[in-house]
Amino acid sequence: MHFLSTKARLVGILFGLAVLGYLLLFPQQHSASEVRLWTTAIYIGIAAMGLNLLTGYNGQVSIGHGAFYGIGAYTSALLVSEHGWSYLATIPCAAVISLIVGVAIGVPALRVKGLYLALVTLGLAVVFPDITKKFVQGVGGTNLVRVSRLDLAAPSWVPAKAAALDQWGYYLTLSVALILLLGVWLLVRGRFGRALIAVRDHEAAATTVGVNLARTKVMAFALSAAYAGIAGALSVQVTGLANA
Repeated sequence: MHFLSTKARLVGILFGLAVLGYLLLFPQQHSASEVRLWTTAIYIGIAAMGLNLLTGYNGQVSIGHGAFYGIGAYTSALLVSEHGWSYLATIPCAAVISLIVGVAIGVPALRVKGLYLALVTLGLAVVFPDITKKFVQGVGGTNLVRVSRLDLAAPSWVPAKAAALDQWGYYLTLSVALILLLGVWLLVRGRFGRALIAVRDHEAAATTVGVNLARTKVMAFALSAAYAGIAGALSVQVTGLANA
């Protein structure tokens, strides 16, 4: 049994390395439109990672994560286009702002669960476009914010083979996705991950063994929102705009 387990682990590692190698070579062998399509799939996967952390591991239902995605996109686009920030610097900023909003939503959401929690998050998604229309003055007075290709260009330290806009966006998004995937993998295998699962499976039992119910739920909501915000910020690299 131990031999079979070791063999299966080795096969899994080799398969993972093969997939990673394919992903690293993909932009060099495909057209710009295909590269952008895969980049889109990767940053949507980042948002899904965050949602899985909240719903899959913690059991909280959210159907309004598009709002956190939008917060990340607007944060990145506005900081670059109106305040002259480097695009790379806006990504952690988008994560922090989305996390703070996630805490602000997660605390009052502690009083509801299931369908009622879903309705609360749906309300956030519904009002978000109206909020942006009121406070964001973009192209032609709309809430559309554009970012120039020059502002999204690869930094000087990026090798010339990966410096094309579509390739740079792909490699950046893939790198962030791998880091965040590793973060989730480590998180769910630690003490906090066990607390998430315990709360999902049986809240009363989790409280009995010392799990702080409120803190665990709010942290799950905040981290999930941060992942969605990062995905939104990365979407700006591909689309060159933020819109709700």
